[in-house]
Amino acid sequence: MSFQSGSQRKSLHSSLCVVILLFILSIFIRLPNLNRPISKHYEFNSAVILINIISWRQAGGGDQFHYTPVMNFQNAGDKYISNVLGFDKNGNTIYLSFGPGWYVIPYFFYQLLHLPAIPIYLEILNLLFHLATTIIFLYFLELLIPSSQPNKYFMVIAGCCFMIFSPGILWFMGNGYVNTGIMLPFILGVLILILPMFLDSDRIRTGRLLLLGILIMILVYIDWFILFFGFLSCLLAFFKFRQNKKYGWLIGVLLLSISSAVALIFFTFVSHVGREEVIRYWLIRSSERKLHLFESIIFKKIAYLLIYFLTSYLPLIVLLIAGYLKNRSKSIFSEWSKMEILFFKLFGGSLIFYNLFFFNWSAEHEFTILPWSLLLSFLTARYIGTFKNPKMARGLLVLFGICAVVQYYFINRPGSVSRDGTPYASFKNLGESLKKIPKEYTICLKMEQNPMIEYYAGRNILRVYDSLSVKKALQEIGIKKAVWITQKDYQLMNIQIIQ
Repeated sequence: MSFQSGSQRKSLHSSLCVVILLFILSIFIRLPNLNRPISKHYEFNSAVILINIISWRQAGGGDQFHYTPVMNFQNAGDKYISNVLGFDKNGNTIYLSFGPGWYVIPYFFYQLLHLPAIPIYLEILNLLFHLATTIIFLYFLELLIPSSQPNKYFMVIAGCCFMIFSPGILWFMGNGYVNTGIMLPFILGVLILILPMFLDSDRIRTGRLLLLGILIMILVYIDWFILFFGFLSCLLAFFKFRQNKKYGWLIGVLLLSISSAVALIFFTFVSHVGREEVIRYWLIRSSERKLHLFESIIFKKIAYLLIYFLTSYLPLIVLLIAGYLKNRSKSIFSEWSKMEILFFKLFGGSLIFYNLFFFNWSAEHEFTILPWSLLLSFLTARYIGTFKNPKMARGLLVLFGICAVVQYYFINRPGSVSRDGTPYASFKNLGESLKKIPKEYTICLKMEQNPMIEYYAGRNILRVYDSLSVKKALQEIGIKKAVWITQKDYQLMNIQIIQ
């Protein structure tokens, strides 16, 4: 990337130093929650990732499953044959909803560094992704915001500040490892490459197209969001193709990289469980997760989705509204560059398309709105950067930071007890108490799915409705050795062998 003057390079360098210092501050803010027992606020994702690492290791490596994610340990009592969706022929519970990238990346991180499968190293990896996202976002904003803006580098720093300290970002890019979090630096890479191509066909060059194709394949390997962004990009490139044939190369790279990555995922899973099982899994999952317009609880789900925006971005949204009201007399795009308008429309449309298509899934998982952080951070920085009073703008930035950290601590309370009064060590204590059960016995327990307990137990739990129905359930899946567990408030009460 080239810059117009030495003063701009100096401003960019100063901005980078400030942003790195802010990121270091964010690590200190998160320290009370880092390396505590995994238990709350979507840490079940961390648990399933760690279980997968342990299971692949127990089986001799991820290649034994062709890197198909599994959610069970390899003990005899943790595997059983079932016709239910998501089981392989050896009784392993498999996960095929997304590409395996967000499983494979931490697996090789742990393998290459010979790390034990404990949460702290996954949190460190997550922080590294957050750091990469923040630095790339800084360079993206430097590219996006025109030099004609007098407060350009304040906007750049402010945007990165929002990307660092928003409550949802502090959590999901710290404790809460998720696929929509680790894909953010790759999305930014795609935006840095593709936006200039749409504005200048001379940017459509072999090297840039090759790098774009690689980033898109990586993204497909992690999450499906890029399919929606790629679809809208193809439509835009198609309209430009009529004016300039160079856009045919861009269309070709988009289609080839996306189709190749989907095919790679498909045949990876097929090599382990077979074609019919993968197709059946994907059809059922897509049906479960897509939008159903006429279901009775659709308004309740819309409310959940709106609440997620508040729990993740409330201080940012308040600041965005204030900035918008301050500038309401102007047209939203009156002072924007063509690249800013393109980013707003193309990326914003992709986000809406993504969350609408997977509406049921989005309404059930707060982390599905994590990619919105890029758009909301840019918009808010763009608005407050136009304030004529610089002291007011800086004061609002400090106020945002204070409110964001307060909200983060309110939701994820430091200490040994969570906001609802449950000790953070509860799942760990119950899980470790189950370790004494022989590994050939299946553990039966009346409880909602809880991979955190399973991780600490080193065992999987067969969830049944009650002790009366457990024998019938065991007979249906052919389990001969099992125990029924009684617990109260996550304290082990009794272990009963089922005859």
